[in-house]
Amino acid sequence: MDDHKTPRERLVIFDWNVNCRGPKVLDHVSAFAPDVITLQEVTLANADAYREEFARMGFQAFCYSGRPKEPDKRYGNVIASRWPLKQDASTSDGPLWPQLIAEATVLTPFGPVEVITAHIPNGSGNGWWALFRNPDQLV
Repeated sequence: MDDHKTPRERLVIFDWNVNCRGPKVLDHVSAFAPDVITLQEVTLANADAYREEFARMGFQAFCYSGRPKEPDKRYGNVIASRWPLKQDASTSDGPLWPQLIAEATVLTPFGPVEVITAHIPNGSGNGWWALFRNPDQLV
């Protein structure tokens, strides 16, 4: 496995919708030696446990988009990185559920990399219109 303290010739990003499962799922990720991990549907109850597990795995930066005061969608997305993160501006004026989008810039040795992870609920239970406050945004 590569030493993540020295630059490599590639950046490895691992993405997973964990579907409200706890951080034990990360046991399956280390074999891929990712530099950045994005997760969707991380519950508010599990967010701190994920943060702790990422720290144990050597990820120095963590951002979580979950919003405890939101009545719907009691989960959010995670961006974890072996390098520092600069959390980008909130998407509060866009989607109906801004907690389902996490944005950050990863400050890699190769230069900054913008990362966006989104959990888009399927249309069967939510209706495509529900993703946006203004249905005209679909056009």
